[in-house]
Amino acid sequence: MKKGGREHPEVSRLMGRMRLTRAKRMRIRRMKKGIWLFTVYPSTKSYFPPLIPGLELAQMQNHGEQILMAVGVAVDHMYDLRTALSGLADLHAYSLRVEPTNFHFLIHCFQVMLASHLQTEYTAEMHAAWDKFLTNVAVVLTEKYH
Repeated sequence: MKKGGREHPEVSRLMGRMRLTRAKRMRIRRMKKGIWLFTVYPSTKSYFPPLIPGLELAQMQNHGEQILMAVGVAVDHMYDLRTALSGLADLHAYSLRVEPTNFHFLIHCFQVMLASHLQTEYTAEMHAAWDKFLTNVAVVLTEKYH
């Protein structure tokens, strides 16, 4: 993201709030029992190892936590996403071979999660800022596919 954009304050402010409030982080982790992406886009299940019966929720919460941590890294380095996310881009492009379209599915699910979590606090401006930021993250994560 370019410095000076209006998105930076909204994204940083919200991510800061997510970091500061443990109760809200726990609520996000529990949301939809960690399977929202799989429910809305069942084709994404093929990129994950078979879920172990009885441990599905824990496995999905673990992956959800990894996603939140990666988004946190991206927020902390939003002016140098390529460097910050290079390892993650390599992993998804070369090892996991995740279909690039799935990143857009994840953006949609992340936006739904934010809207459900924040409700009236999730303004149109906040939605636009997060959409632009997460789209930039997806672009960086898919650049190595070319």
